[in-house]
Parts: sequence; C-alpha cells; structure tokens
Amino acid sequence: VVHAVTKWADGNDSDTGRQLGYLPPDEYQHVLCGSVFTLCPAGHNPETFRLWEALSCGSIPVLLSQHTRLPDQLARGNRTKNVGGVPHHRQAIRCEYPLLPLLQQRLPFVTLESWEELPILLQNYTANPEPFKALQRTTRKWYDWYLQSVYCVVARRLIHMAQQQSVSRR
Repeated sequence: VVHAVTKWADGNDSDTGRQLGYLPPDEYQHVLCGSVFTLCPAGHNPETFRLWEALSCGSIPVLLSQHTRLPDQLARGNRTKNVGGVPHHRQAIRCEYPLLPLLQQRLPFVTLESWEELPILLQNYTANPEPFKALQRTTRKWYDWYLQSVYCVVARRLIHMAQQQSVSRR
C-alpha cells in the first residue's frame, strides 16, 4: 500500500514519512503511472479520486462489484440493507448511482466481489499478462476519449452561453 501526502508532518522529516509508507506526490504519481492496477475502494461515494487518478495514469481501476451494478440490478436486491457500509438512515443523502454515467459508457475496469479475490487477479495477470495489457491500452484510449467528450460538452455550453449573452445585449 502506498500513501501520498502533500507535505511532511515536520516540514522536512521525510525519513519518518517514508518509514510510515508515505510518498511525496511526485513519487506517488510515478508509482501510480507505473502500475497496471489501482485499487479504488469506495469512501462515502464509489466515484473516488482514486478512480480518476488511475484513469489519468492509464492504470486499470479495480472496484468492488457492489459499486458497479446498474439500477435494474440494484432494484432486485433489498434496498433497506446496510449498502456499501453506509447505514440505512444515511442512504438518503447518498448519490443514488454515482458510477452510472461511466458504466453506461463501458468504463474499462476490473470488478471483484470482494478484496479477497485480489490474489487471484494478480495470479491471472502473472500467468497471462497480455489480456490485461490490452485492457490497460483500452483504459488509456477510453480516458482520452472521455476527456475529449467532456471538453466538447463544456465548449458547446460555453459557446451557447456566449451566444445568448450576445443576443441579450442587443
């Protein structure tokens, strides 16, 4: 497990930070960008910064399947249970399907039923890395496509807003 920090506790005590497993951000990014897989455990929301960090580095996000089910799959389950570690009384303030837009666009990732399956994933990678390298290339292409599509949506919106302001000034 690698941890990143934006500054050391005592300002210059990097040895203590390293002993605790912390890396400065530039080293963390180097490790992440050299990784085939990045574990993306959910916090309050499954769409965590880890997912986006992994994608930006071309690393394959690894998520738990409970966070990658589409609404029709979730509807079949008991919705009153403790979902994703969030007590029922707090579920009302959760984003209902935070990964839905990404799932609908077929985000290239790996899902596990539980983190205990991770050794099997790594054994499969070690035995036959080529399918995972292909998935990693797909991940990079998908992320480039995604950024371009977001850019286009934002650019269209800004152009539309500018045109509306131009018309309203007349």
